[in-house]
Amino acid sequence: MMSKTISSNQFLNFLTIIFFGLVVGQIVLAVVAYFLINKNIVKGSNELEQLLFFSIPSFILFSFFGGNFIYKNLLNKINFEDEINLKQKTYFKALIFKYGLLESGGIFAFVAVILTGNYVFLIFSGIVILLFIYNKPTQAKLIKDLKLNESDIFNFNETSI
Repeated sequence: MMSKTISSNQFLNFLTIIFFGLVVGQIVLAVVAYFLINKNIVKGSNELEQLLFFSIPSFILFSFFGGNFIYKNLLNKINFEDEINLKQKTYFKALIFKYGLLESGGIFAFVAVILTGNYVFLIFSGIVILLFIYNKPTQAKLIKDLKLNESDIFNFNETSI
């Protein structure tokens, strides 16, 4: 079975597309939650509001730091003598774990908006979106996180996955 090879720039573009898909998805959820509450389509419940007001920030912090912890642990398992394509595959896995955990905090905040009808939880969703934007994949971050040597950096545009 043959697999398609892509250049490192295409790999970075692929990561960026995934990133923007996740960010846009969260923005769409925020807009939908806002309009559902604003148009009184969904009536919130105040019973859960106090519990969620403390649990959501805690969950977002846990998902952010947990995602970073898993991300760094996966990157630390990379043998820096490996070829760049193996490093990129591990980087991709680590980034998906990091984004998945971070997004779970945002989804939890969207659910809270709908359950309680309280717009304050949209602020928490906005914080998650800002954390996503802060963690946007770039060539500089990829080079730094993978601790690429000079030959890897030189070959970055030449290699295929």
